[in-house]
Amino acid sequence: MVSIRMQMVGCALAVIGWILVLAMYVTPMWRVTTVTVNGTTQSVWEGTFMRCLRKGGGDRSCRSYDFLVPLSPDFEGPSSVALAAVITCSAGLVIFSFTGWCAKLVFKERTMARFSVLSGVVILIAALLCFIPVCWTVDLIVRDDHAAPVGGTRKVELGACLYIGFVAVVALAAGWRFLCTSWPVNQNVWFWPISLHRTEGRETESHQLR
Repeated sequence: MVSIRMQMVGCALAVIGWILVLAMYVTPMWRVTTVTVNGTTQSVWEGTFMRCLRKGGGDRSCRSYDFLVPLSPDFEGPSSVALAAVITCSAGLVIFSFTGWCAKLVFKERTMARFSVLSGVVILIAALLCFIPVCWTVDLIVRDDHAAPVGGTRKVELGACLYIGFVAVVALAAGWRFLCTSWPVNQNVWFWPISLHRTEGRETESHQLR
């Protein structure tokens, strides 16, 4: 029998992961660059949509990317993969919604299990797609920070979005674990054991004739 509780826990974790992936994608805090000039500290926050400048007094101004302020080439690849993670995770949640449809209208456990497993696999793919840009960006920032001169006025740090991305990966992976194990292990989800039923039926008929 399909475990509804495990499916609900997996769905909740997947929704949390989807929210975190979306927050990671839209928040302009992938890379934080701090520059000190004449005793004044300025921080530049870079994301996939916009770039923000925060001055030492606390004033902050943000501007979306356009032809005057283009997206950094370092973020073109990670941004595309992060967008793919958002779309894939959304697709996984849509697939899981068919599980509830089957429970209300059809109530076939095997069909419910199929949608649950399929949504779990899609959620796992979304977790991998989220993990790639996070690690990609961390590698770029670490190499950029090591290339900076020692004692210089420029410092590059990891943004909060990268930590959010790591948490999102954990949530999505946990959601996949619950969604893909919400049916009994000894049951075949994808195929009916037709040959086994036929064999058992023939043996029963022959036994009755004897």
